[in-house]
Amino acid sequence: MARIDKLYAVTVCVGRHDTLRHCLRNHRVLDDWVIVTTKEDEDTQLACEDAGVRYIVSERFYEGGYYHEMISDTKTSKETVWHDSAIFNKGKAINDGIDTLPKEGWHVVLDADIILPENMRSVFKQSVLKSHQLYGMDRVICPTIEDYKRVTTSGWKGMPLYEGLRGKDKEAFMRDHYDKVYLHRPKHSGDGYFQMFSGNRGMKYSESFSSRFADTRGFAQVFWKHTPWHRRKLQNNESGVRTNLTCFHLGNAFEPWNK
Repeated sequence: MARIDKLYAVTVCVGRHDTLRHCLRNHRVLDDWVIVTTKEDEDTQLACEDAGVRYIVSERFYEGGYYHEMISDTKTSKETVWHDSAIFNKGKAINDGIDTLPKEGWHVVLDADIILPENMRSVFKQSVLKSHQLYGMDRVICPTIEDYKRVTTSGWKGMPLYEGLRGKDKEAFMRDHYDKVYLHRPKHSGDGYFQMFSGNRGMKYSESFSSRFADTRGFAQVFWKHTPWHRRKLQNNESGVRTNLTCFHLGNAFEPWNK
């Protein structure tokens, strides 16, 4: 059992400085936060400087190497292929950021379009966490910053809920709620937009994918595999544990992006 004494975060941001500027308020609930970007992305660097948030430049976003590649429509069959350059290796960038954080407290990997709840620290101070578990968070989808302001003023009880939909049901919900506010409760509580874990475990992300996918689901499953058998029932067969907090996602969810 452990309480949150220190909270350190990593965010990868390339070409998304307009959204990031709205989210840089997160530094108020973090002890340290590092933004990982490229040398060419001066707009993101400037946004960080304006907000007094630390950033580093990674040279490994597009680094060549052997990468896993899906070779069937089932998404279960992979082969390792050499690529002269990566499309966008988010896993390497995340790890470069983690390497700059103290090996203590709790680490958070956070997307560049997420605003954390302002009461997060006060709630966590009253929480006792398990260092062998991964913690996630539900999110309210706010297509615009105006939606975010309205939701944080009026609340989000009674709004549409996206949870566990698949196939045609998922397609219909996303079509009907595009550009609308709704609550997203992911099936896997370790979804990649917010992943919090003990900083003294030396955990790293997979660097084996050449695209933007940092294998955040695979990272979550590591916690399940490393959980002692007698403790697994505490996680309800999931790869993570939901906190009792809700964060805010700026923009439409599930839209593909390469940066």
